[in-house]
Amino acid sequence: MDARNKLINELTERIRQNQVGIKAQELFLGKYLASLKAELFQNSAQEKAFKRAQELKEQLPFNQKVVGKIVKLVERNEEIKNLLKENREGISEIEKKNEDIFEEIGRAACMAYKNFPEQKKQFEDIFTRLHELEIDLKSIDSKLKGSDSSDTGRSILNKIKEKSRLVYFRGIRAARSKKLRRAYRQAGYDICNSEISKQIDDKAFLFIFDSYNKNKAQIQNIDKQSDSFQKEQESLWEKLKDLGAEKNYQKRVNELKKEIKQIEMQMEVAYGNLGYLYCIHPVKSLSEDTDIAKHLKQMKQLEKKNEKYENQIQRLEAAIHIDSLSEQIALKQKRIENLKKEIDTYNEEIASLKEQITYNESEKEKLINVRGPERSLMILNYGPKI
Repeated sequence: MDARNKLINELTERIRQNQVGIKAQELFLGKYLASLKAELFQNSAQEKAFKRAQELKEQLPFNQKVVGKIVKLVERNEEIKNLLKENREGISEIEKKNEDIFEEIGRAACMAYKNFPEQKKQFEDIFTRLHELEIDLKSIDSKLKGSDSSDTGRSILNKIKEKSRLVYFRGIRAARSKKLRRAYRQAGYDICNSEISKQIDDKAFLFIFDSYNKNKAQIQNIDKQSDSFQKEQESLWEKLKDLGAEKNYQKRVNELKKEIKQIEMQMEVAYGNLGYLYCIHPVKSLSEDTDIAKHLKQMKQLEKKNEKYENQIQRLEAAIHIDSLSEQIALKQKRIENLKKEIDTYNEEIASLKEQITYNESEKEKLINVRGPERSLMILNYGPKI
């Protein structure tokens, strides 16, 4: 690339950058002017631009606040969801602990029932089945205890039978023991959820029952807290609904952010337009404003630079065009010389042809004399008759 074209490209880029700087100063100036009083602008175009900037300035904070509200509501909703999850897990953990407490309460209540037979009729429905299972388990224990584990004096067959018998009863005992524990647990649950618990006056029972009551109170507190969270959550969703974000809050936020971006772009246009109009028709009452003077000064500096660059570009383009014209002139002059040479050649050829024509005309005349008249050329002439 020609060095001059390279320099033109560089100067053109500088002009573009300076033009961007001028537009930026117009925007900053317009933004500053938009913060002043409306009555300062008497020019109709400036007044219209000022009002447009004010309208956009009012729209932007509203949308920004809506986005902020939605984000806060969603964040709080996520917090509540986590808190409710923690509460459910807490209740689940307490209920697992209560399973063991129910079993202990069932055992303690069963002992109290045995120690106070006068209360038998009141608790008979709950404890009769437990008593039967306990007796059944004791019976199995007696059978296991009564089994002679010694192998002395027994045949191999009897030893095998006895071991099989022990395995059988141990399996039965494990199953019955598990069944009894489930029954204790169910009895404890029934007692805790009935008025019977208030009628048992036994220290061991009351000690264990106190643990259940503490867990129950803890669950009630958690439930109460969860109810409060759920009510707050319902309120949050109503607020999100009012903001149009109850179904897909992220979509709504994206829509609002898009609107905010559009408003910001429109504001830049409005500010730039106001600044540009001020540059065309400055307001006299603002001529002493230092902020305005600063922006105008920077714009003038950039404009002067661009004038200088444009002038240099014109000179460079003129120089390039001069070289182009010089090349065209040289080519045309060379063409003229070539044509002159061709003309000389053609003139010599013409002179030669003229000489040939003169010679040919002379020869033609001689032959015409030999030929004679043309009308008698085809008549036979045999001479005079004899």
